[in-house]
Amino acid sequence: GEVGGDPFFVRKADFGACMNLAVLIDTIDHEMTALRNGTEIGGALVPIQQPSHRWALSRDHPIHCVQSLFDPSVDSFEIMHAVTSYLSPVVYAKDTPIIKEGTVGMAMYFIKEGLASVAVKGVKVNERHHGEFFGELALTTNAQRKADVWAADDTELFELTRESFLAMSDQFPVLLQRIANVAQQRAAQHGWSCKQPNASGAAARRANWNKEKH
Repeated sequence: GEVGGDPFFVRKADFGACMNLAVLIDTIDHEMTALRNGTEIGGALVPIQQPSHRWALSRDHPIHCVQSLFDPSVDSFEIMHAVTSYLSPVVYAKDTPIIKEGTVGMAMYFIKEGLASVAVKGVKVNERHHGEFFGELALTTNAQRKADVWAADDTELFELTRESFLAMSDQFPVLLQRIANVAQQRAAQHGWSCKQPNASGAAARRANWNKEKH
């Protein structure tokens, strides 16, 4: 929104600019820390190498895997960063099953590295690559898994569990709708009939899921 009523200061998130700025700030902070903890050798200050304990928006940061969820023209960097806090890294070796058709979905996944193959009734129908997600249909509709998904290569993922999905969608309802839209489009491609996600709060959606599960 506007800052101090000045129309010239309207807050919008440019994804690339936000990332560059965050990297620059982190680099400066890292170098200042090194200088503050440096040692003097022969009259020269030699910085002590500091181990990195932060993502620093490097290529390993999960935000690179979830860009498809965001609209940089309206979503702030804070929202993007907050969403990544719900993700957990997981690794699957080549040919390892990730999702099994007909099972209850407990998570969806974002691909960091590698390749995931998708099959319906034993027939390969698609592949998912870096930055794409899968497994969303079971979370947005409470339906059983509609497809098998396996690692076509050694694959690194970020997992969003059902509980985290409910918490995230409660905090950011617009993201629930965006994920649900993708789920509906994919379902339509295969002729699956899937209901829209319940728009009520996380507690009600948990109750609905528990009821349908039993």
